[in-house]
Amino acid sequence: MKFLKAVVDGRFHHAWKKSPRIKRIAEAYKSNMRRVEGLVDLPMDTAESMLMNERASRPGSSIERTAAGFRLTDDARRAVAASAAKLIRAMESRESSRSRHGLLMVLSSALIGTWTAFESIATDLWIEAVNRRPTTLGVNALLAPREGESEKQEGKSEKKPDGFSLETLERYKFNLKHRIGTVVHNEKRKFDFTSTGGIRNAYLRTFAHRRKDGGIVTRPEVKGWFPEHWYQELSMLEAIRHVLVHRGGSIDDAFRYRAKEHPEFSKLNLGDTFPVTGPMIRQYSTASFLCASKLLDGVDDWLSRNPS
Repeated sequence: MKFLKAVVDGRFHHAWKKSPRIKRIAEAYKSNMRRVEGLVDLPMDTAESMLMNERASRPGSSIERTAAGFRLTDDARRAVAASAAKLIRAMESRESSRSRHGLLMVLSSALIGTWTAFESIATDLWIEAVNRRPTTLGVNALLAPREGESEKQEGKSEKKPDGFSLETLERYKFNLKHRIGTVVHNEKRKFDFTSTGGIRNAYLRTFAHRRKDGGIVTRPEVKGWFPEHWYQELSMLEAIRHVLVHRGGSIDDAFRYRAKEHPEFSKLNLGDTFPVTGPMIRQYSTASFLCASKLLDGVDDWLSRNPS
């Protein structure tokens, strides 16, 4: 997962300086993905540490134990890495061993963390954008129908938004000027930020152009914030996360339906354990990063071009 640190650090180092708050949201995403990296590296790092500790105790070893850790030659380091990788592969092959179960739990946690990182940045970014543009994005968010409403209900919602309760107004001290995004998200629950479809819908509806007659037109540029291939990957990650968290890794009918076109996952049967692997985490971490990067760039640019 060293690739992830290099990509994320390099891309997030200079971006989004136009808005300090958006930069903080980006930094939070980077921190979340670093935790994912740490989880994935943990088995290999642990195996290498065990091997170096054991070999440093051998007479004449090229590995020296120091107060800061271990000192070893490049050849010795490569040999340790190769042995550690072999040990990890052996753990993976032991069907019922505790070590294999522990390894799968670590990798599963990394996949779950990868989805959570994207869900968090998509939610926080939307709230921040709506808070900053209440007369445009805020109005669209308030007039939008709730997730799953019919066309008839949608038309009604577009004409007259829901009001705020006295309790809500008191909670925000009767000052909602820069809190519309926060209130709509926390109080109205109009959009589902726990799914890729819900996240995409929230951005398309909120960043739409509103005509004089009250109708809305989706902006092509906003559609571009959700690249089809990588967003499909992210959607599959969402389904995987649901199976791991809510079904204990056991394949259910909902997952089989969503994975029916997938070349590998479509072969899984009801009740099978989802096969988590290291390369899989690399694949979905890349999708998470690219989609998060596209969304951040798009929102930051839109806010800069629409100052009010």
